[in-house]
Amino acid sequence: MSPSRSQDGSNEQYGAEERSGARIQALMRQLNEQVYAMASNAEHDESVLLICECADSGCSTPLSVTCGGFERVRQSPTTFVVKPGHVLAAEERVVEETPDYVVVEKVGRAP
Repeated sequence: MSPSRSQDGSNEQYGAEERSGARIQALMRQLNEQVYAMASNAEHDESVLLICECADSGCSTPLSVTCGGFERVRQSPTTFVVKPGHVLAAEERVVEETPDYVVVEKVGRAP
């Protein structure tokens, strides 16, 4: 079965998958912000255990991120923390890499 196309010729299935992935990333971002808020007394260099914010609905990979690192990621609404190897090259660019996680920035629209 081939993906359907809209009247303007765009691939509707791809657009739906992209929107679904963006919703997943936004939900993981909200969850991680709540986890981080509970660790609000932690020092800047202490780590918190967060969940990968990739677009894969089946991913629940834990990531160890320092409080300072998480604060840097949250300075922009278009950056997310993901497991190495979970970067969507067509939609994201890597802005920081660590052994434990990668910070990506969405290109184009924000989720």
